[in-house]
This record gives sequence, C-alpha cells and structure tokens, in this order.
Amino acid sequence: MTRHVASVSAPDGATRQVHYRRVGSGPPVILLHMSPRSSAELEPLMLAWSDTFTLIAPDTPGYGASDPLPEKEDGAVFDLTDFTDALIAFADTLGLERFGLYGHHTGAMIAAECARRHPDRLTVTVANGYLVITEEEREEILENYFSDYTPEADGRHLAHVWQRIRDQFLFFPWSVNTKAARKVMQDKFAIPAPDILQEDVLDLLRTGNHESDGYGAAFRCDGIDILRGVTGPCLVTAQVQDLLYEHLDRLPSDLPNTVTVQRYDDLDNLNDAAKTLLVEHAEGDAPPLTATGTVSGRAWASYAETKTGQLYMRRGHAGSGVPVVLIHNLGSSCQRWQPVMSTLMGKRPFVAFDLPGHGETGNAWGDGPVTIDACAQAIDDALDSLGIETAHVFAYGGGGLVALNLIERTSTDVKSLTAVDFWLFDDADKKKLRDRFAPSLSPQPYGQHMAEAWYMVRDSELFWPWFETIPENAIAQPPETNPARLHSRVVDVLKASPAYHHVVQDALSFDSETALKQITIPATFGPRNGSPYTSRCERAATLAPQGKSLTLSNDHSRRAAAVVALIKD
Repeated sequence: MTRHVASVSAPDGATRQVHYRRVGSGPPVILLHMSPRSSAELEPLMLAWSDTFTLIAPDTPGYGASDPLPEKEDGAVFDLTDFTDALIAFADTLGLERFGLYGHHTGAMIAAECARRHPDRLTVTVANGYLVITEEEREEILENYFSDYTPEADGRHLAHVWQRIRDQFLFFPWSVNTKAARKVMQDKFAIPAPDILQEDVLDLLRTGNHESDGYGAAFRCDGIDILRGVTGPCLVTAQVQDLLYEHLDRLPSDLPNTVTVQRYDDLDNLNDAAKTLLVEHAEGDAPPLTATGTVSGRAWASYAETKTGQLYMRRGHAGSGVPVVLIHNLGSSCQRWQPVMSTLMGKRPFVAFDLPGHGETGNAWGDGPVTIDACAQAIDDALDSLGIETAHVFAYGGGGLVALNLIERTSTDVKSLTAVDFWLFDDADKKKLRDRFAPSLSPQPYGQHMAEAWYMVRDSELFWPWFETIPENAIAQPPETNPARLHSRVVDVLKASPAYHHVVQDALSFDSETALKQITIPATFGPRNGSPYTSRCERAATLAPQGKSLTLSNDHSRRAAAVVALIKD
C-alpha cells in the first residue's frame, strides 16, 4: 500500500490537495472512511481486497492529511453535495471515468449522495452503516455532538479529546450519557485497547476545527430522500455489531428497485457480499498513478520514494538557486519549518521532509526501531529520487545529527549546513537524558500519556532538561506558552511516538564530535537568544573546520529571515 497526494483544481482556479492511499490492481474502487477518521481506517479492508481491485481511499476534505474545502462566501455550513462534488473532482484528477464506490458511516452518506447526483460515474455503490435519524435526534446531535477542543494552558483539552473518543464506544450519540444512548452501544462494543483509541484520537486531532464539516453534513442530510433519488445499483447495509444496524429498520419499503437493503450477521459476511457486488459491476482497469501536481503560492505536499518506504514532504518549486533541504527536530514534523518555508517561497526551491515515524510519514520503517542512520538514509534516497544533486541543509535540534550523518553518506553536493539549537551532548548530558528526555508515551487507558506529552513540551520551554524543574535549570529565553503553538508541538510528539523514543535513544549514542570534525563545508550553529543550547552550538562551531556560531532571534519570522540570509550559493 502506498500513500499519495492529488492536487485538485477548483472552478475558481484554487488548488486543494487530497491525501489518499492506494493498493492493488484491476478495476478501480474508491473507498470513503467514516468521521472523524481518515483513510487509515480502511487499510485492513483495502489489503483484503487488493487481489481483485485497484483500491483508492482518499482522506475526506478537512480530515486526515487532506486540505479542507474552502469556506463558503455566505458562511453557510457544508452539505453532502459539497463533498460529492469534491469526490468527483478528485476522481477526475486521477483519470477515473467510472468506478465502484464503497463508503462507511459518513462515507456511506457521501457515497449514496454521489450515487444520486452522479450515477453516470459509478458502476455500483455500497453504503455500509447508513444513518436515518429523526428531527429530534438530529437537533440533539447538532447541538451537542461537536465539542470545543480549543487548546488550554493546562492541557485539559487533551483529556477532553481522549474522553470524547473513548465515550463514542460507550454511548450513541457519545455526547448524551443517558440510558438510551448507552443501550445502543452496550451489546456492540468493548472499549478498544489504548493504542487503537490513540489512532482515533490522532485522526480527530488532525481535523483541527474541521471535525464538523463532513460529519455535520451527514447528520443534516435526509438519508431516505437521498435513496429515493438513486437510479444505479446500490447496496445499503450494516452488520449486527454496527451502531447503525437498527437504522436499516427505519428505511421505507418503497425505495427504488435499484436500492437493495441487506442486513448481515457479521462484518466478514458483509464484506464478502460487498466484494461480490463490486466484482459483478466492475469495468476496466484503473489508470496509472497520477503524479502530484505542483501548487503555486504555498508549500505543497507530496511523497518521496525511498528504498524502505515513502517520506512525506512539503515543497516549494518556484525560485532560483540551489535548493534548501529542511530537517526537523526529533519528535517534530516538517510543519515546524513553516516560517522558513514562507520566507523561501517563490525565491528559492525547498523541500522539507517528515522523518521516518514522524508526522505523516509511516511509523513502519525497516525491520527495527527508527535510528539516526535510518533517517539520514531515507533523506538521501529521497534526494536521489527527486533528482536533487546540490543542496543547502537546514536542521533543527536533533535533526542536526541526521544532517551530519546525511552529509557523510550522500552523493548530493551539500553546499552548507545551518543547524538551529544543535544537540551536542557530553557524556554527563547523555547519562542524565537517556532515561527521561524522550519518554515512550505509550498510550494509556485513561489518556495519561496525553498529559505527560503536554507537560513535557510545556516544561521544555521553561527548564533544561525539562524533567528537572529546579531554579538552576530555568531557561533564559522567553518561553513559548501560547496554548495553540504548544498543542501543535504536542500533536507532533504524539504522532511520532514510539519512533521519537527510539530515535532519541540512538541520538544519545551518536558521536557528534567526530562527525563535526569531519565535515568540510561551511557550517553555522545558531542558538536562539537565551537558549540552553548556546554553549553547545558555540562548541560545535569550534569543532567543525569551517564552523561559526550565530545567535538567532526568538521571533519566528526574524529567525527565519536570518537563517535564509546565511545561504551563499
């Protein structure tokens, strides 16, 4: 299974990017996930059917790693037609003229609406888990279902997110803790293991403030009215453990004869029936993979191929001069380079990678834990696949160690290195940091690891090391205490777990001094003003043959301008 990004053009000339998964060969089938999940939900089904179809599962706009739909001029809420139009535009971009369509829950509602509005594009539709609600239920859901997850200074919003995901396995609607809401779920679901809950939590966090976009559209629609307009073959179904199983009883008996309503006693039987139906109506083979189109005016997303897997990346293709390669801190993501990417935009090409196990790069990487060497090898492979022969390298924090390893191994002509808050730890540092600096953050039943991640990130702005909160360890630089910015970093750490723990352990064994002495290119080590890494950057500058140290501003924009100004082609 591979991951890709399609650049979809809108009628107004804007471009929206859609992240999707693809696997298999043969007739094309598009699969739509439930909310607030992403296409990751559909991976097991895609793998099971990959011997028969080309399966393509996009992240619904505003979910997963897909861009949201643009806001409407009148501020109106989205409806299912917005999402069906977006789906058809995505299919057009991939060259899919006709395809089978499968949807689950919210995806089922979008699929049915697509069958109603675009019957000529679909060979057959499967709507698994179909919502049919009363006006009273609709009002209750729209009033209370979508919570406010605005980041709070004490991190309490993370506990709320965990509780919201946990409760969706206990009540329906999850926001109504009544006997009736509990009765819907009590014979259907057990609370999943913490690592499964974590997947749902991370997908909810990915939505930002767009959770209600597709979800709300599904709750606002009239499911019966949609089915009355379906003219092509359509299976509406559910299995007995589905929370919407009983909703099939709410469907009228006078639906069009093109619509079949079928109940199943378990998911395997449902999937077998759905597969059989999709095979019966299959047409042709899917077209070849479509390359990601470039996007003007912003850093656009894509994936780079390596020998071990795919690296998610953000790119800017416009401008002139030697391109810049951006390597983020360990436990972070390429999005932390946004001020630098904005500064470079249109002036010089750049590429910012999510390291293995970080951000939107997959957690599975090779046969063992993520290491500094594996990260450098992945970037080297990516540069080769992208045809980048010459580059300047910017690195942040522990990403500087990845940069040193990369410079040693790569055939790319690296012109210079700029390392912000470079990690140069002596033996005493390493001994102190080894057990506590990067905790495993293994998912816990009641979300305790979420609070641990919050306080780790927040206290790292106040103390070094973050886990020794004593006056002599107070950091001189002004702390970043904005809850939204801290939240973004916490989400990065949670996405990177468990890779973060393993790669930091490897970093604490890395021989930085020897690597610094061996680089022969100009190298600037830039601590932020008041940073606990100031003396470490100064020492790194003395070890590198062409090294220098430069104190950088704590202001994001000024710091970005300063590091970009260091580039000398």
